[in-house]
Amino acid sequence: MESSPMKCTPLILCLIIGILHLQGIEAHEHSDGYRPDGDILRVLVNNSAQIKCDVSSNLPDDKVLLVVWYKNNLPIYSYDTRGAHAGTPSHWRDEEVLEDRAVFRTHKEPAELIISPVKEKDAGNFRCRVDFKLSQTRNSNVNLEVVVPPHQPNIYNERRMRIDSRAGPYEEGGSLEVTCVVYGGSPPPTVTWLMNGQLQNSVVDYTYDGTINSKLVVRNLSRIHQHAVYTCQASNFHKKHVATNITIELYLRPLLVEISFNNQPMSADRKYEIECQAIGSRPPAKITWWMGNLEMHGHSQKVTEDGNASTSILSITPTREDHGKALSCRATNELVRNGIRETAMKLNVFFIPTLQLDLGSNLNPEDIEEGDDVYFECKVHANPAAYKVVWKHNLAQQQQQQSKTNMAEHRANNIEGNNDNQA
Repeated sequence: MESSPMKCTPLILCLIIGILHLQGIEAHEHSDGYRPDGDILRVLVNNSAQIKCDVSSNLPDDKVLLVVWYKNNLPIYSYDTRGAHAGTPSHWRDEEVLEDRAVFRTHKEPAELIISPVKEKDAGNFRCRVDFKLSQTRNSNVNLEVVVPPHQPNIYNERRMRIDSRAGPYEEGGSLEVTCVVYGGSPPPTVTWLMNGQLQNSVVDYTYDGTINSKLVVRNLSRIHQHAVYTCQASNFHKKHVATNITIELYLRPLLVEISFNNQPMSADRKYEIECQAIGSRPPAKITWWMGNLEMHGHSQKVTEDGNASTSILSITPTREDHGKALSCRATNELVRNGIRETAMKLNVFFIPTLQLDLGSNLNPEDIEEGDDVYFECKVHANPAAYKVVWKHNLAQQQQQQSKTNMAEHRANNIEGNNDNQA
C-alpha cells in the first residue's frame, strides 16, 4: 500500500523555515561567540571605559597570536603578534568608530581595551576574541552602557513660572505646589524631591518626548517650612546626580504678643510708657493700641534687625475714669489670613479719694426746722480704698466708724493723697 504524500501547507512551511532560521542564529552566535546578554559595564559619558579581556593561558609555551574586538559583531580593533609582527605587535582600529580614542593594553591582568573619552555612540556589545598558539579561541562579552546625565532640573510654580532660588512668599496654612522638569538623560533618570535632605512624596509623569515632570504638593504650610530648602534631584548613575534647590518663604502670623506693664498700678494724671512686643510675624507685624473700641495714638514702633520682633512704646496719661478699663496691644499681619493676635491688660489706676456729701436720704430738706435732728451721708470713691475718713466741725476733728453722722465736714485719705468736702 502506497503512502500518501505529505501535503505542505503554507503554515507548515513557515514553521519549518522559522525553526531552521532560529537554528542558524544559534549556530552563528555559538560559532562567533556573540552574546548580547554579557556583563554590563556602565560608564559616565566623557569618562574612561576599561573593557576587560582575559588573554592569559595555563598551557606552557602558549601565547596570544591575535586579539580582535567586535562592536555589535563588527570588527573595530585588532592586536596582531603573528609573523612579521611577532616582535612589535600591530594595532589596528576602525577610526570611523573609535577615532583615536582607543588603545589595547596587555600589560594589565586582565588586559583592557581603553576608550577615552567615551562617547554616547560607543554604547553597545563589545566582544573580545583571543586566538592562542595552543589554546582554543576564547570569546568574552561586555555590554557597554554609556550614561548621559540629565540636564539641570528646572522648578516651576503653580503658574508655570520658573523659580530661580526662592519660592513664595506663601501664606501660613496655605499650600505649596511646585513641579520639577527634567530633560534628557540616558538611561532615563530617577527624579526625587528632598526637604532639608529628607525624601518627600511626589507624583512623577513621563511625557512622550522623554521629559520627566515631578510634582510636589505640601499642604498646611507651617513655621517648619519657613526657609526650608527643597531639592529636586535627578540621577541615572550611582552617586551622581544633578540638583536644583529652592528656599521657601512664608507670610507668618504673629506668634506671641506681650505687654511688659502687666499688673503694675499707675497714678492718675501721670505719664507712663508701656511697651508691647510682637514676635514671629513675617513680615514684621504692625502694632496698634486700643482702649476698648478706641484706637490710641502717641506710640512708636521699631523692628529688630532679623525682622523677628516688633516693639511699640505707648505714651499714656491715665485718668481716674480709665481705672478698670482694658488696654489692648494688637499685632496685625495683613498679608496672611487670621493674621491678628492681641493681648490686653486691665488698668489699675490709683487716684485720690473723691467725696460726695449728701443730706440723709430719709430727710426732706424742705421740712427741716430748728431743733430737728439731721444727718449726712458721705460717699467715698477711691483707689486704693480710703484707709482714713475724718469728720470736722468748727475745726474740731473726730473719727467716725459710721457712714451716717451729724457732722458737716469730712476728709478721706489714701496713699495717693487726701480730699476734703464741706456741707
